[in-house]
Amino acid sequence: MSGNKAMIAAARSMRSRLAAWLALGLPMAGCTVGPDYHRSPPASPASWHQSVAPAESHPVQAQLDPEWWTIYNDPVLTALEHQVAEANLDLRAAAYRFAQSMAERRIASAAQFPHAEANASYARERASPNGVLGLLGTMEEQGAGSIASGTQGFGPTRLPGSAGASSFNLPQYGMNASWEVDFWGHVRRQVEAATAAMRATEDMRRDVLVSLMAETAQDYLELRGVQAQIGIVENNIGIARHSVQLTTLRFTQGAATRLDVADSTGQLHSFESRLPALKSQEVHLINALSFLVAREPGALTA
Repeated sequence: MSGNKAMIAAARSMRSRLAAWLALGLPMAGCTVGPDYHRSPPASPASWHQSVAPAESHPVQAQLDPEWWTIYNDPVLTALEHQVAEANLDLRAAAYRFAQSMAERRIASAAQFPHAEANASYARERASPNGVLGLLGTMEEQGAGSIASGTQGFGPTRLPGSAGASSFNLPQYGMNASWEVDFWGHVRRQVEAATAAMRATEDMRRDVLVSLMAETAQDYLELRGVQAQIGIVENNIGIARHSVQLTTLRFTQGAATRLDVADSTGQLHSFESRLPALKSQEVHLINALSFLVAREPGALTA
């Protein structure tokens, strides 16, 4: 009777301690470490520069078209923009960093839930009569599934015609489970930090995408401008050559002087000297566009 009373008293004491810990822990569960994060509003000045007359800025409700380059109605530019979005290496690296931040957030969020581990193994083993069990002697088999008794020991059974012991299966398995109660909000703060880092990485990926789209359009428009200049210069070269021929013909007929021939020839050389620089700039811009679409230099020459 005295033993039962002691067990009952111990159980009551344990229940009272548990109730006290719960009463103390539940209020503390609402106490989270650190202040709550509040996003500060972005600064938006009334004018974009002090030298410009101040003008009121009104937000526009209409959404900006993400494919803004379509306003040029150029299918080649549109195709280049799509290739950059699909194949650019910097953009792909930014996408991988965003996927990594998403995985890190999932890892941080997983700490809020119970953690369980399970393991299992299987082995086929054979006991040796020369080991520790061999000190008990060796049991001999007299038939299928029967063991002889008498003078034999209690150690491993010897196989017929073998010096070793009988084989046996050895399965092993286990399971561990744990759970950290987030009283002070440590895990919640980690999840918030991982979420903020994930959003920052996503914004960085968008920034890379916007920059690449703008750079592609800028390089393409510059390339078209250079090609137009090359066409103008080549046309001027053709006109200058024809002018040299006419001036030379007039000189042979006595209607022009050597100065006229030299002047027309100088104009021809002047136009021809502009062409190499424009050709070099054209190659440079084509290589820049090739780099943006992750292609080898000169891949877009055609």
